[in-house]
Amino acid sequence: MKRFTETEKWNDPWFRKLAPNFKLLWDYLYTRCDNSGVWVIDWESAAFHIGIVFNQEEAQAVFSGRVQDIGRGRWWIPKFIAFQFGDEFNPEKSRVHKSIENLLRRHGLYTLWIAYREGLDRAQDKDKDKDQAQDKDKDKVLEKGSGEKPSQAAGMARVPDGELPSLEQVKAAVMTSGIPDEFIELVYETWAGRSGKDGAGVAIEIVRYVRSRWAREQADWRSGTHRLKRPVNGHAKAPEESLLAKTSRQERQRIERQYGGKNL
Repeated sequence: MKRFTETEKWNDPWFRKLAPNFKLLWDYLYTRCDNSGVWVIDWESAAFHIGIVFNQEEAQAVFSGRVQDIGRGRWWIPKFIAFQFGDEFNPEKSRVHKSIENLLRRHGLYTLWIAYREGLDRAQDKDKDKDQAQDKDKDKVLEKGSGEKPSQAAGMARVPDGELPSLEQVKAAVMTSGIPDEFIELVYETWAGRSGKDGAGVAIEIVRYVRSRWAREQADWRSGTHRLKRPVNGHAKAPEESLLAKTSRQERQRIERQYGGKNL
């Protein structure tokens, strides 16, 4: 099997600053992943072929924003398909593209890929400057609480009016920003819980909200002192009073009777 490579990557500041072992690993990933950009994690094989033993957590941190851990022992390179097979992705007319679509579906990535591809197409639009100006106007309107749909973000797959984008669509839209998935998940949960509004009750587009929150809060997040950061086991303990706050009056009375009126 043959794969394209970018000869100008040596002029790319990101690639140029990689340690030699990670330059080798990056090329290894590009040649060992399948045609959808998914690599089944095999550090023993990587060490055998490259001659270097890698630490997975360190490698994941180095490739943050370029590689996504999709679970079940797999990494995904979102930009791989567009680079190897072109921007025009048409499974109906191309057998190769159809086979890639089948791979994406098998990996459970098809919806996420569509969201990413629509963001990529928008970024490459010939009317890019015009779109950016329109997006700025939308942001101004949103800040005034005009009721503009908070789901319509630049670089995000469109969703039906009145619906919020999915978490996967949001992750795809900010994939190259280097923002941790856990931070995105927690901000998304609070935003979606407010029906697409910020803490002041103003409708806000989610991608801009995630990025602005990260700009303000990344120092606390990285130091481990962030108020929203989950414990190591991944399960944050909910405030004790939240159970009663979220139940109906009738349900609350039933719980109080069951537990003898104790404060839950």
